[in-house]
Amino acid sequence: QTMESSAEFLPISDGSPPVEYDIDAELMELPYVLRININNPIIEIPYLRVKAREYIERGRLKAGIAWKSGDWDARRSIPYEKMKLLNKVEGVDFHILQKGKGLSEWTDNFGFLSGSEDIYEAAEIVKSLDVVITADTMIAHLAGALGVRVWLLLCDDPDWRWFENRSDSPWYPTMRIFRQKKAGEWDKVIAEVAQELSIMQKKASKFC
Repeated sequence: QTMESSAEFLPISDGSPPVEYDIDAELMELPYVLRININNPIIEIPYLRVKAREYIERGRLKAGIAWKSGDWDARRSIPYEKMKLLNKVEGVDFHILQKGKGLSEWTDNFGFLSGSEDIYEAAEIVKSLDVVITADTMIAHLAGALGVRVWLLLCDDPDWRWFENRSDSPWYPTMRIFRQKKAGEWDKVIAEVAQELSIMQKKASKFC
């Protein structure tokens, strides 16, 4: 509903649209149908648009956090205790975007519970943040579609859409990728993220 598009989107209740149609294409076939590839990526970012919710505290960086992905590939998830190490970076307010089972791991001494089960509300929250730091989950795509700075933390053998040996994504210009060098080894990834977050915070504080 927030996309600037002449297309009409219709809900599907029984497996078919409630209108006659000429073409049936699966979601993952659309890049081929629309001739989208790494040399001709998404037309415009952001392609989702919402108003940011206001969090006003001058001099402090606002970072969204999500650590657990879906259960179908546990390698994508980051141990909560590892992600919580980012709390050592001073001058940053952490907003917990995690939902689902992973939220039971959260302890209230790390950040503010800010997420929402409602996707539109979640988008408003994400839009208000300076950076989103997340495992390979929906929040990464939402932040990228909104044009929000997003740092994606990947396992050593991630989903095909993130390619190999890249720190950027052709799909989301505001995304930076931090990759495991060795399976299951998150310490170096978190250390690199913490260093970059500290640099970002110091730069931001100079202008506040």
